[in-house]
Amino acid sequence: MADLSVLVPGAHPVAVSREYAAALLMISDRHFQTQVKLGVFPQPRRIGSRTVWLLSELLEAVARLPADGAADDNPWDGVSWQS
Repeated sequence: MADLSVLVPGAHPVAVSREYAAALLMISDRHFQTQVKLGVFPQPRRIGSRTVWLLSELLEAVARLPADGAADDNPWDGVSWQS
């Protein structure tokens, strides 16, 4: 992982590694990878040979997640399968 001590105090990285992104979201690296494949979180960017996620896109993706207890608007919820 990059040495963040070189940043100006109070500065934040603009792009982060997969491991760092997962840690920021407090989820496992594997779960993060799955959520990226499902489109919940954005696809990574490339900086040379490095794969990174834009912090701004991660924050936007988190803001789009449903609130705890919010309806997920599943159209099948009201369907009765019994005759």
